[in-house]
Amino acid sequence: MAAIPVEQLEVIGYADTLDAGMLPSVVPPVFMVRGEPDRILVPPYTQNAGFLWGASEIDFSEIQELRDAGDVVLFENYRPAQIDFELWMDEGNSPHYETRTSARNNLTQLAEQSIQRAKAAFKMGNLAESERFCSSAMSADDKCLEASVIMAAILRRQGDVDGERLIARLVSPILQESSFAGLVDRYFLPNPVSPAAQMGPRVPPMQAVATYRAALVG
Repeated sequence: MAAIPVEQLEVIGYADTLDAGMLPSVVPPVFMVRGEPDRILVPPYTQNAGFLWGASEIDFSEIQELRDAGDVVLFENYRPAQIDFELWMDEGNSPHYETRTSARNNLTQLAEQSIQRAKAAFKMGNLAESERFCSSAMSADDKCLEASVIMAAILRRQGDVDGERLIARLVSPILQESSFAGLVDRYFLPNPVSPAAQMGPRVPPMQAVATYRAALVG
């Protein structure tokens, strides 16, 4: 369909299904053309220069069918769409719609909080709780290297050599496997040092780590 100005749209929901282990997370909005309830715009699409490009247009009865099938979530209260805004869901499954910069800052902060909780749980031997917090950190920030390190430490403690190696391979585009293993080793010392402290300057963005859980299953 033709490009539509974002400021002519309303955010009425999102096209994703998230369980508790996938929150907090950025989600793709479902839009409605303001004042035209039978013009619903769903992903995939791109947003650029204040316009929405390439969305599929469906009517309200179709979006209700998708909601009933569990493919989309619709909000009770709609909100005006804004240029360069991001929609994300927190761990309480509440929506946040704010500038991309603000969204990334808030999600990064939440990821850091989850990492601290994951480290504490690991130290106490509560591996399931530590893994849960690692998953939360990865959902909030897929560039969170420390979550991958802790997950590898969990797998090592569980004796899952293949799982640990898989995570090391996923991280290998930004960090050699031997260096990654050294970071994991430190979680078995009395006073583990964080990867950030060990690596010095911030590493380039990591894109693949958030996929490790699917790879483990598959």
